[in-house]
Amino acid sequence: MAQPGISFTRGKGGLGRSLPGEDYISSLNVYIDSLPTGFGIDNIKRVRSLEEAEDLGIVEGDANFGVLWYHISEYFRIQAKGDLYIGIYNKPVDPTTHTFDEVELVQNFAEGKVRQAAIFLDVPFVSTDLAKVQTVVTRLQAAEKPLNVLFTADIKLFADASTLPDLTSLLSPNVSVVIGQDGSGAGAALYASEGYSISCIGATLGTVSLSQVSESIAWVGKFNLTNGVELNAPFLANGQDLKDLSKSFLDGLNDKAYIFIKNFVDGNGTFHNDSKTSEVITSDYATIENNRTIDKAIRDINTAMRPLLNSPLQVDPVTGFISEDTIQVFKTTAEAPLELMQAAKPTPELSGFEVIIDPEQDVLATSTIEMSINLVPMGTARQISINIGFVTQLTGA
Repeated sequence: MAQPGISFTRGKGGLGRSLPGEDYISSLNVYIDSLPTGFGIDNIKRVRSLEEAEDLGIVEGDANFGVLWYHISEYFRIQAKGDLYIGIYNKPVDPTTHTFDEVELVQNFAEGKVRQAAIFLDVPFVSTDLAKVQTVVTRLQAAEKPLNVLFTADIKLFADASTLPDLTSLLSPNVSVVIGQDGSGAGAALYASEGYSISCIGATLGTVSLSQVSESIAWVGKFNLTNGVELNAPFLANGQDLKDLSKSFLDGLNDKAYIFIKNFVDGNGTFHNDSKTSEVITSDYATIENNRTIDKAIRDINTAMRPLLNSPLQVDPVTGFISEDTIQVFKTTAEAPLELMQAAKPTPELSGFEVIIDPEQDVLATSTIEMSINLVPMGTARQISINIGFVTQLTGA
């Protein structure tokens, strides 16, 4: 028998470690025909640490939940202060019947707080699934619950990734396809044991969660994905080693709007190639950061303006149009959240904005006040062009 004493059991993950705002709140949807013991009969659970997920029965190496554990662990490795809703649903007998309505179920469970979602499938990748996901996202946008989705499925059948379909014509601006994968660590071991694409979607979701809405997840100075072990050797999710692939090969995948991971020549780190969505490159919504920026602006303006709904509208008795005082109330209210975005630290989320309200509005007849809001987004240094060469003397310029 032990000597008399006082024992302590250290709790895990109980601090919550809340971050300001809600831009980091994420969800991960998977399709598994059983639930972890800690889920009971619930399909959705919220966790704020890997330890909380493990306490629910999602443990490393588990036959049913080992891949899910990997992506959750990668999410929290990148975003240590993350907030993650996990949705687990049965696999459809026929994968072509997927509707991805589960994204909406999780968003509703989270009361619309999820900003970025990930969908992991272990069935062959079919590009037509992206339009189905976009349909769900569009429905959520109409319900004032916008989010953006990362999508991954098995691309092993595409032994040559250059044969993957082009995503830029799919008109799915809120859906991005992740085809990067670890080549030498835990992800590689799972790929070998499971026989289907594992991808790096957990780490990518963590990066989106960690970034400000205006930041590209491919920002080399901020988002190094490797800890020296995991994602240290970038592969594609069909098993192709990036060391064996030419620049033109990878440029082709980038031009098709796929998200993968890569090293640079100096080998110092692993990074996303870009932040593309499944949309034509000339679209305003061809990148994750542009979509997240306008989503945040809409959410915040909506919250700020809601108290003015059904409020009185003073009319100038001489002109019959809306009064200048009323215009200023609406204009100032809409500007307030945008000013916060422009002043965000450490990176501004907007370069600038303007709120325009036409004073010649007959609000007595329409009971409607019309406004236009123009946003100038932050740019992204996708290319840096430098002219360099030898000269006989310096100009002093």
